[in-house]
Amino acid sequence: MPRQAKEWTVEEAGLNIRELIEAVCTTGPQTIVDPIGPGVFVVSQINPEKKPSIVDFLVNGSIEE
Repeated sequence: MPRQAKEWTVEEAGLNIRELIEAVCTTGPQTIVDPIGPGVFVVSQINPEKKPSIVDFLVNGSIEE
């Protein structure tokens, strides 16, 4: 069962990477806080499917898939 928290320390994220990924997939973006580093990092999921090209639409009047 993935953790429900949305904020992780660097150590927690490193030790529980699979849990972090599962939490991103089930509950949305997760935040990793690095108190000694450059700041806060957000881990989120994107859809890898090809997006329609606005250039194709503007040039050709249609979107080629």
